[in-house]
Amino acid sequence: MTLINKINLNDIHANVRKIINLTFDIRLLQDQLEDVINYISSNKKYLESGKISKEMYEENQLKLEEGKKILIEKINKKVELLVKVAEKSKQLIGSNKI
Repeated sequence: MTLINKINLNDIHANVRKIINLTFDIRLLQDQLEDVINYISSNKKYLESGKISKEMYEENQLKLEEGKKILIEKINKKVELLVKVAEKSKQLIGSNKI
C-alpha cells in the first residue's frame, strides 16, 4: 500500500491570514504617517501665513515629529514581522512538496 503525504494546509492558511493582517496594519500605519506628514506641511504654512505663533509652530512640530518617528518605528517592526512570516511560509511550502 502506498503512503500518501498530505500537505499541511492549516499552517499555510494560518500564515496567509497573518500576512493579510500585517499588510492591513502596515497600510493603516502608512496612512497615519501620510496624515502626519501633511500636518507637518500645514503647520509650516500656518506659521508662514501668520495663523499661528512661532511658539505654537515649534510645539506642534515637536509633537508631529515625535508622532512621525513612532509611526516609522511601528511600520518597520511590522515589516520585519511580515518578512519573518513570509520566510516561515516559504519554508512550510517547501517542506510540504510531494
